[in-house]
Amino acid sequence: KWVAEDLRAFGVSANVIKEVQWMVKNHLELSLASFRKNPQDPKTWEHLQSLGLTEARLLRLAVFTAVDIRATNPEAWNDWKAKLLANLVQKVRSGGTQTFFQVKKSLKKRGLQEDLWTRIDPQLFDVIPAAVLTKDLQMVLQKKLGWKVYRDRQNKIWIRYFQHQDQAGLLSQLVEKITGLGCSIQHALIHTVPNFGVYDWFQIQSNRDISRLQLWLGAKEVGPATRTKNKAEFMSIKMISQSPEEWILSFRGVDQKGLLLAATQKLKLAGADILSARVHTWGRQVEDLFHIAPMKITPEELLTRIRGA
Repeated sequence: KWVAEDLRAFGVSANVIKEVQWMVKNHLELSLASFRKNPQDPKTWEHLQSLGLTEARLLRLAVFTAVDIRATNPEAWNDWKAKLLANLVQKVRSGGTQTFFQVKKSLKKRGLQEDLWTRIDPQLFDVIPAAVLTKDLQMVLQKKLGWKVYRDRQNKIWIRYFQHQDQAGLLSQLVEKITGLGCSIQHALIHTVPNFGVYDWFQIQSNRDISRLQLWLGAKEVGPATRTKNKAEFMSIKMISQSPEEWILSFRGVDQKGLLLAATQKLKLAGADILSARVHTWGRQVEDLFHIAPMKITPEELLTRIRGA
């Protein structure tokens, strides 16, 4: 009210008054999102969008946030907070975030469960174009199970697998089938979504034509993984987080044949239920992060089982 009265007295236009009122009302939102929430979480993006955030408002509010903190409490502003704020602005403006909203809008029209798009790893929105991802999700909604091979924005090959019901050891089976075709898995985004199914993506290196990969992957049903002698070794296996909802395990090592398969087999033998996972290879280093359901044994007992498997 005071904003409108004061600005009208100076002859400011109604449109500018509206924008200033919005900024005053939401002046703490970027601080909360940057410093207390996860800027990589789609729920953070959705909350900001629900406030009526546009790109112009985002940039103005970012400047206002920095100025406001420095004016009211200069000691509270530092390089770390500046970086967090910049990271949030960059993420909200990124192609991946825009892909997320495009996919959400398209699928929401078809009555898709809202829980799905917030459970998909945000990295998938960064690499797979909105049109491709939307079409793929429409396919799986039509009960088209199994494998699909795609190329991403950088012309890299991704293999997607979908089935309605999860099962013990499924990830090991999928990894074994992919590597059995001579493919090297560079990254993986693994999802098990309640009331939807298993929705896994693997970024691979292969000299094979993608049409042949599609044919060979679909030629044989996924069967039980074989318990082979795997010489892959990890530099470290750690529990990095635990909560009532999930435990997060990190497997790190030098890139080598069979590393991901070894990790999934160890988890299977330890009785772990994988909820989701992210596999990342950079240079010669690999880190596999597995989100698993909490177990009745202690984390220490689980690590002992895994290391001994």
